[in-house]
Amino acid sequence: MVADLLHEALRMGDERGVRVVRRVHLHEDDFVELANLVHAHALTVGREGNSYGERIFTGILSWWQNVGSLSEEETGRLFKLRTDVCKWLALGQCRHSALPCPW
Repeated sequence: MVADLLHEALRMGDERGVRVVRRVHLHEDDFVELANLVHAHALTVGREGNSYGERIFTGILSWWQNVGSLSEEETGRLFKLRTDVCKWLALGQCRHSALPCPW
């Protein structure tokens, strides 16, 4: 599912003629689904933080590159999308709102 969403994001960027893909280039439902999948993955593989329930996860882009079989160029095009996902999650908008955000 993550791979499909990443490839769709790249396709949407191509369709809109942009090199760097942002949240605004995706359908909102696709963005929210991607962000929720990132959150679930981060909670699964992140390490314990200093506070109770805190999880620390780094490497979203490398995870995306691996799971999506993306080239370095494709991964680089998603850098700002990763930033948009992290900002959205930091605002606590994920569907697993009872779970702590890992950042």
